[in-house]
Amino acid sequence: MDRPAHLLIRDPPGYLLRGIFLRQAKDPTVLGLIIITLGFEMILMGFAGWKWGPDQRSLPFPVSNVEVYNFQGLIVSKINLWTL
Repeated sequence: MDRPAHLLIRDPPGYLLRGIFLRQAKDPTVLGLIIITLGFEMILMGFAGWKWGPDQRSLPFPVSNVEVYNFQGLIVSKINLWTL
């Protein structure tokens, strides 16, 4: 069993959604699948709000926009270099 850890975190909620909700809907329409998916998303958001609180938190930006590099007269900021 040589699966990356992110698959072990990502897959079980997907299987849960498919097994409990989507399989129960016999021949659902596209709109029905969208409504089921949005309902599951609302359940997850409610759980996350209950667990960690409803307040938004900001994360620090991982790359400095101020730091620049000079390549023989070509000035490139660190953020532009990361987007390449």
